[in-house]
Amino acid sequence: MTAPATGSVTAPDRATASSRGRQRGSGTVLVVGVCAVVMILAVAGLAVAGAAVSAHVAATAADLAAIAAATARVQGAPDACASGVAVAAANASTLTRCTLLADDSVQVTVESAMSGTDGRLTRWLGGGAARAVARAGPVVEVGG
Repeated sequence: MTAPATGSVTAPDRATASSRGRQRGSGTVLVVGVCAVVMILAVAGLAVAGAAVSAHVAATAADLAAIAAATARVQGAPDACASGVAVAAANASTLTRCTLLADDSVQVTVESAMSGTDGRLTRWLGGGAARAVARAGPVVEVGG
């Protein structure tokens, strides 16, 4: 076996040259595909985060609306639920149900739309508004 002479260049194999031609631009397609997957995961992550925020907003609004309605009821207001409606609205939510219970407590249901969207993304993901239920009323002493 003799080694090629110094300075000489061996000709590339024809099969190698033709396979390089077929792979031209495949890196670009791969990068575009990876970017698309990253974008889809980012949108899904934002949707989950938006749903979590919406659930917290609804829970907070329900707690505050129940306390406001129960306070108004204890103070003798003719429409205790009106206070709950106002407090829910101030917390970017809608009071959908207000029930005055026999033990002078109030139970409310509040809905809050997903924040930061116009609703299209929420509908696309199959979700709707976040819903929360809260109950508040006077303290009742148990036993004696």
